[in-house]
Amino acid sequence: MKIANASVHVCSPGRNFVTLKIQTDEGIYGLGDATLNGREMAVASYLTDHVVPCLIGRDPFQTEDIWKSRWSSEPYLRHTPKLFQKICETFSDNVHLLHDCHHRLTPIEAARLGKELEPFHPLLDGGPYAR
Repeated sequence: MKIANASVHVCSPGRNFVTLKIQTDEGIYGLGDATLNGREMAVASYLTDHVVPCLIGRDPFQTEDIWKSRWSSEPYLRHTPKLFQKICETFSDNVHLLHDCHHRLTPIEAARLGKELEPFHPLLDGGPYAR
C-alpha cells in the first residue's frame, strides 16, 4: 500500500480549519488537523507546496519515518542569507527586515541562520534589540 494522493482543505465554521486528507492506492484515507490559529493559509500553502509532494508514493504505515523526515534545510540555509543581502543591496540599510522561519530547524541550524543573518540586523520580534 502506498500514499496515492494528499489534499489540503480549508473550511470556516466560525474560523478557519486546515485538514489534510491522505489517500492510499487501496482506497483507504485518513484525515489530520493542521490548524494553526491565525496562520491557516500559510499552513495550507506549506502543506500543498512542500509536504504533499513528499508524501506521494510513501508507505502510510511508516508514520514515524514520515514524521521525522524533512526536506533538507540546507538549500534554505544557503538561500536566506543571499536573499537578505540582495534586499539590503537593493533597498539600502534603511529597510527593516523581519524573517519568520517556517522550517523545522534543529537548534544548531537555527543558530547558524541567526549568525549568518546577524550582519543584516533583522528585527527580533520587536524585542529590545529591534532597531
